[in-house]
Amino acid sequence: MNVRLALRPRRAVGLALTACSLAIVIPATASATYDLHPQDARDAAAEQPSAPTDLRSPDARDAALVAAQPSAPTDLRSPDARDAALAAATGTQSAPASSVVVEPTVVPVVEHGSQTLAIVFSGTALFIALLAVGFAAIYRRPRPRWSAS
Repeated sequence: MNVRLALRPRRAVGLALTACSLAIVIPATASATYDLHPQDARDAAAEQPSAPTDLRSPDARDAALVAAQPSAPTDLRSPDARDAALAAATGTQSAPASSVVVEPTVVPVVEHGSQTLAIVFSGTALFIALLAVGFAAIYRRPRPRWSAS
């Protein structure tokens, strides 16, 4: 395959524009430090005190907390049997337990507008497009010497 480099004025201008664009795009995307962690992970990392890290699994930590607490004697009777025993001990009939109203916890979601992934993708797409323009400006296809038409 014979590749000829023909640098005509129009191609030289395209190559110069591509080189200038790449000189602007590459340092801007390469020097920017993108934190691709979710916002919740960044907030949690900022809120954590610098204390010794417990490397056990969450289940192992919970089991250690339960084992450290003194346990009260467990009443293994059913709730009805406990109520009947309480009524027999006090000599009165116990009223049915009132229903417990649980308020739902509302957690406000704050959108910080993090666009880091979009910036990375657009910078990469611009870089690839500029490389394609640069290669198109430098190289040309060899044309056939004779045409059939």
